Amino acid sequence: MVESSRPAGTSIVDALAGKRIFLTGVTGFLGQVILERLLLDFPETTITVLVRSQTSATAVERVHYLTRKPAFDVLRQRLGGDHQLLALLDERVTVIDGDFTRGEPELPSGIDVAIHSAAAVSFDPPIQEAFQTNLLGAQNLYRAVAANNTPHLVHVSTAYVAGVQKGVIPEGPLEHKVDYRLEAEMAMQARAEVEAGSRKPEMLEHFMAKAAKDHSRAGPSTVSQDAEERRKQWVDKRLIEYGRMRARTLGWPDVYTFTKAMGERAVEDIAHERRLPLSIVRPSIIESALEHPFPGWIDGFKMADPIIRAYGLGQIPEFPGIPEGIVDLIPVDYVVNAILAVAATPPPAGEPAHYNVSSGDRNPLRFYELYEWVRAYFEAHPLPERGRGEHKVPEWKFPGNITVERMLRRAEQLTDVAEQIVTHLPKSQTMRDAVSRLDRDKARVDFVKRYSDLYGMYTETEVVYTDERVVALWSSLTLEDQARFPFDAARTQPSGSAPATNPCWPCSTWRGRSSPRTWSSPTSGPGSPILSPTSGRPSWSACSGGSRPTSRSTAAIAATSCGRSSAGTRALRWTACSA
Repeated sequence: MVESSRPAGTSIVDALAGKRIFLTGVTGFLGQVILERLLLDFPETTITVLVRSQTSATAVERVHYLTRKPAFDVLRQRLGGDHQLLALLDERVTVIDGDFTRGEPELPSGIDVAIHSAAAVSFDPPIQEAFQTNLLGAQNLYRAVAANNTPHLVHVSTAYVAGVQKGVIPEGPLEHKVDYRLEAEMAMQARAEVEAGSRKPEMLEHFMAKAAKDHSRAGPSTVSQDAEERRKQWVDKRLIEYGRMRARTLGWPDVYTFTKAMGERAVEDIAHERRLPLSIVRPSIIESALEHPFPGWIDGFKMADPIIRAYGLGQIPEFPGIPEGIVDLIPVDYVVNAILAVAATPPPAGEPAHYNVSSGDRNPLRFYELYEWVRAYFEAHPLPERGRGEHKVPEWKFPGNITVERMLRRAEQLTDVAEQIVTHLPKSQTMRDAVSRLDRDKARVDFVKRYSDLYGMYTETEVVYTDERVVALWSSLTLEDQARFPFDAARTQPSGSAPATNPCWPCSTWRGRSSPRTWSSPTSGPGSPILSPTSGRPSWSACSGGSRPTSRSTAAIAATSCGRSSAGTRALRWTACSA
């Protein structure tokens, strides 16, 4: 049951009419669609956004740039063009230049709803950066928002704040006794200690020696710059390692979920102290759009994409995971629609509402199913390997994390031995080719090791996130709202479509020119483009049937995961998209 101030039968558009809505994160994957949807379907709202200016662009310029992105195509077409879209933006959106991680921003009074979706979303940032954004920054923001207002706080978190658990995870406050204030203080202290350690004479000498070895011919200025860069990298590496280990010792898979969990507790305390209505939205793994702004829309390189791409290149012989484990995906437009419905449905002050926006409870996708569909796709449509025909994909046996770790250690040992042998070979084209192959092998091993470590705890999860409150919220909507703003996870299929013939979620199309650099480098991480700037550029589009790419010079991968068919079984298919 959803208890709120929204009267029964009231649409969410009417409930938010006349409201002053404050947004963060509008330049990100989720935030830009929230902004677009408010402009498109909530004409009587007034919007304020907080955006940090950059060296190359002001805050206003960054917001204006958003209107050129595909997420705004529907709105642009409805209005008649770019000029009209910019005019609407200037009329309805107030842009505030500010950075909530540096202190409390100056915000206008009278804010009715604050939707905070900005976050440090990398799984492994340096620990103090994660705390600065996901905890301390959130505190700064909510204190500023509540200074002259009593707004409904809509805090976007993640389902994985539940940590490393087994079983059913309900919608409700987290059950832990970790002191977020102490953890934040220790994270900042760790930064100071590691920074001081990097500046000791023996460490500076070490960095200078390494830089001189690589850049001695370039001159002292280049050597000094490289030495300083090495020092910074050394600091970041240790803070990343510390964050990962601290998170895992406390029961979270990584520093991202750890600091998001700490942030939840902090915002709950602020809402309690100031008697503010608070809703916490916990999406699972957000992937591409099911319907809006168009099927398959995505922005960036998301969680599953690097693994799928590398598998298609034959670069992942095995990966840790429980075959029956649930890969809990949710379309981005479902998350946005749920957030807007939550924003229109404030709970009573002092009674926080928690929402698991997920699919695993009522529409589960198993890890082995995902693997089988990915494998079937790449066997039918293998990626081209320049000069060698086509990439062959390995067959996974799901041997378990311990076996995968043992395989990776052996691969590292073999590459280390090979490196020692190569260094003693006479300089020749054969030696250069051997070095090039060795570099690729090392990069491949490093990639698998890094992503096994980052994602292994997700693919080996044995949890189900229940969504009773989300279902109740969905049931409280009018029939018109259910049609316009769908987010029922049991309905992950466009209306009027059949799983056998139409694309569903997620649908990501990767396109690039024929180049060994386009597909061979496994170094792209979360948020990184698939292709290098010199060899191609990422492109994301909707799938339109099952046509093959128009030429061998174009590689297209379309991941299409559909909802339940009429027989009650999940249908998922991988189709090639037209280039």
